[in-house]
Amino acid sequence: MEKFIKLLLVGLLSISLIGCSSGDSNDTDDKGISDTTSETETNNDETDVSDKETSEDDDETSIENLLCQDLDDEESASSLQNYVFGNEELEREDIQTITFLDSLSDMPADIVDSWDASENKDGSVMAWLIENGDLYDLYIGGNGGVNANPDSQYLFFNFTNVTFINFNNCFNTSYVTSMKYMFANCTNLISLDVSTFDTSNVQDMEGMFVSMKSITTLDVSNFNTSKVNSMKNMFGTMSSLVSLDLTSFDTSYVYYMSGMFSDNKALTSLNLSSFNTSRVVDMRYMFYDCESLTDLDISNFDISDNTQTTDMFYDCPAKQ
Repeated sequence: MEKFIKLLLVGLLSISLIGCSSGDSNDTDDKGISDTTSETETNNDETDVSDKETSEDDDETSIENLLCQDLDDEESASSLQNYVFGNEELEREDIQTITFLDSLSDMPADIVDSWDASENKDGSVMAWLIENGDLYDLYIGGNGGVNANPDSQYLFFNFTNVTFINFNNCFNTSYVTSMKYMFANCTNLISLDVSTFDTSNVQDMEGMFVSMKSITTLDVSNFNTSKVNSMKNMFGTMSSLVSLDLTSFDTSYVYYMSGMFSDNKALTSLNLSSFNTSRVVDMRYMFYDCESLTDLDISNFDISDNTQTTDMFYDCPAKQ
């Protein structure tokens, strides 16, 4: 029987970017299983994380040129197919490539459509389309580059026909606190360069790369994960992934790892000896259906009696 991760696509989406001018300086469980552990644990450290999120939200209003949000509180992420960075006349499946630019004057030739993607409708960030067969190439630019919104969850979610994203060293993620499902279901994306991502303020990476089924390698060695509290489903259903180096990951504040590598059928080895799991309360389905995983180092895992481990190694040869 085919096994899969069922994503419950809920929560607020901010498909927004912040144009920066020159000189400017846990809701989803894998396999559809509801969380039986409260995400407001009696742990004081987790309360501190929540306080930080509130503080970050308050700071958002002080950031200039905040771009549009594609969804409001009443809408679900499932409607994202009808939004492309503020353009409701496009669907995400119509886009083949995405390129970021650091100037409004470097617009591509042969433009067939353009729109103001800024929150304040001040033209600080623009989007342009050019035809590419039956699909379109999307360009997004701002003078001095483009800043990702602090809430960047679902930012590139469900761009199912996108094969390439060029961040062009002008996509700043230093303000981001949530990358939840950021690239989820980009099923045809064959490579992804996130080497310039500043993740020092990110607290949520749940489902960040889930269902990116065409990616064979992914370099996240530069990621600063010192503030991250959820890595649920982070690399789930990356069924073509053959190598993954996570030795630089700081997991000392992570509480949730359920389904983190679930359904990675091509992955043969994984070194997690550097993981600090002293705070983790949920490891359910963590290596579920990793049918080729024979070399797994979790020698330093701290698994307490209160940690949920249901089907942690289901159909995984490297079961401990």
